[in-house]
Amino acid sequence: MFQRVKIYNFLIPLLIFTFGIINCGRDLFGTGFERYPGDLADTRFNNVILEHDYQWLIGNQENLWDLPFFYPQKNMLAGSDNHLGSFWLYVPFRLIGLNETRSFQWWVFCLFALNFFVFYNVARKLGLNVAASSAGAFLFTFSMPVLGSVHHIQTLCKFTFPLVIYFFYKILFVKKELNILYFTLSLIHVFYCSLYYGMFTVLILAVFFFASLFFKPSVKSFFTKKNIYCVLASIAALALFMIPLLKPYLKLEHFAHHFTYDSIEPTVPHPYSYLMPHPGTFFYAFMFEATKQHTEVYWMHSFFIGFISLALVFASAYFLWKYRKQNFTNLFFILCGITLSGALLLTSAAGKYSIYRYFMEIKSFSHLKAMNRIILLELFFMGMLVAWMINRVELTTVKRKWITSVLVFGVCFEHFMVAGTLKFDTIEHAQHNNDYVNKAIAGCKTKPEAFVVLKPYHISKENFNEINAQIDGMMSALQNRIPTLNGYSTVVDPRHFNVHFNDRPGVNAWLFSQGIDTPELDKKILIIR
Repeated sequence: MFQRVKIYNFLIPLLIFTFGIINCGRDLFGTGFERYPGDLADTRFNNVILEHDYQWLIGNQENLWDLPFFYPQKNMLAGSDNHLGSFWLYVPFRLIGLNETRSFQWWVFCLFALNFFVFYNVARKLGLNVAASSAGAFLFTFSMPVLGSVHHIQTLCKFTFPLVIYFFYKILFVKKELNILYFTLSLIHVFYCSLYYGMFTVLILAVFFFASLFFKPSVKSFFTKKNIYCVLASIAALALFMIPLLKPYLKLEHFAHHFTYDSIEPTVPHPYSYLMPHPGTFFYAFMFEATKQHTEVYWMHSFFIGFISLALVFASAYFLWKYRKQNFTNLFFILCGITLSGALLLTSAAGKYSIYRYFMEIKSFSHLKAMNRIILLELFFMGMLVAWMINRVELTTVKRKWITSVLVFGVCFEHFMVAGTLKFDTIEHAQHNNDYVNKAIAGCKTKPEAFVVLKPYHISKENFNEINAQIDGMMSALQNRIPTLNGYSTVVDPRHFNVHFNDRPGVNAWLFSQGIDTPELDKKILIIR
């Protein structure tokens, strides 16, 4: 009997994860791993940053923050996501001999796996059964809002967020000393994965904390003699890890753009966002045309989690409130419901009005221009509520366990995607342009000081993609260990656009703006067209 239970506990989450990864992976990776998991612009940019982190780790790059791009500018890793929290997933595949693109495929796969199994284990720690925990993990990892965000593949890196919420809850109500340190390290890791997610997590934690005040948390226990060493260790960890992370970003502050609420308003969730499905879903595609007309950037608003999951979320709210005084173990899920409601209220808009408008007055939040990404963290609370409700259904229908099976199947299967809706370019296409640049560099008799890829490049003007050319140059700079004037980032010196849109005069203007004389340009800089 014990052996059967053990196999069941292992098999159910594995089967549901397998369904999820096949559902998105047959398009994202290809059935033969022949596809690049994203577009050749933003996605490949993340590949470039991971490769830079790896090259720095093995000693091929002298300084972590000084990318060999935007030559001769320094500290440009602080211009966007640095992937310091997840590049260790990429490194093993490079060390065993896989190339940049193959290693990137496995990095993406690992993010899916970690998101699923970290959520699953947190749900199990909270007392939920195997099937319910697996369904919640599926919603967190493979639901339509996630698949609608894969064109920004870095948004998958959220596997530490469940730990942050779990340990924060433990600090407030369970009082185990080490939870303070575990919480701090988890929060630090979220920032190392994504500054976006770091800021959103702080906002969500504030809502969670204020929600907890209604249930009398033991805040005083933070500073008991028993906890003081963990508190001091947490403060030391914050200083040790956060100062080196934030310092380079502060140096680049003079180039950073501060957005107004009006400029980011198209990305702010609206009520229709939560009813907009992914256009590739099998069951709900008919709703897409009716909801997308409400926004020009409809691809940022596929927040719909399916009618079954939505019904379970609302049902959980009713039953959690009804039985709120009967079982202390329900407290975490009650807080999940309140936090989700508070977060939706703070970060959504009704017409032109949103409370989040006032958060944009805070300097740190004014850097965030893609508010739609917060849904990917809010899915944690939705997944927990769905899992709790399925768990309760199983407890109250012991003789009709098939009901639980139907619910789990429904939660997963309503996110079934039509084949071909997530397809991107092939691996060969992703590598083709780099091969052209690498051959041009290899053909030089003497090693250039730097190089630049300019339009019209070797591609016809009709098919030329400006960002792709920049990233071709960036990847080739890493592969050949030669700096490039090319570059692409969120925060960048506006004078660099000379390199983007001009030819030889643009290169001269950029170098001159950086204090470099250009009389012998041809001898120093290799120009690839």
